[in-house]
Amino acid sequence: LKAPLEALGQLLNSGDTGSALEFVDVLKSAFAQDLTYNESQHLSLRLPKALRTFPRLKRRWQLRELHRVICGDVRLAESFLEGMEKGLQLLSRDALNRFVSIGLGKAGRDFKGGSTFFRLDSRKGVEAFAEMQKAVLLAEVQPQLNRYLGARMGRWIRVRPLSLLPTQFVPAVHDPMRVCSDGRFIYVPDEIERFDSRADNARL
Repeated sequence: LKAPLEALGQLLNSGDTGSALEFVDVLKSAFAQDLTYNESQHLSLRLPKALRTFPRLKRRWQLRELHRVICGDVRLAESFLEGMEKGLQLLSRDALNRFVSIGLGKAGRDFKGGSTFFRLDSRKGVEAFAEMQKAVLLAEVQPQLNRYLGARMGRWIRVRPLSLLPTQFVPAVHDPMRVCSDGRFIYVPDEIERFDSRADNARL
């Protein structure tokens, strides 16, 4: 458990005690299972790695959904984490909760079907995700924004995600909708999910 406990320590040191408590529940449920040595080794590396990909503002409830998946069947954890990497992390709290509920129901009837659903490798999984997704990634609209800026301003200035904002400015940015500039780049949120409609978020 060296790697998981190091990750837990990092959460505590950052002051994110809520996520730390959720991660403890994940570890308790995962390693209480009757696992093989290789399965234990895989989880001990996979869980901390996945934790670091969960954005801070969403981390606590994303961990809670991971915990639900593990409680349903620890073998589904890898499929769920693959799905998160493919886009499930864009879902809102309620949407991810619904998606997990559907996936667990499918896995209860057909484990393989539930697994492919979580991995977004099935038509039903992709359709459910597309229907629930409201957020828009900056990467999806970045080329259009950069072309607009070039035409509008007549000089070379580009849009960048807030996650790339130089660290000395990060403490000043608390509002997830904040937009700022260092004179060379305009920094905007990595994803937009202010509205309940994906189309509205794309327009924003």
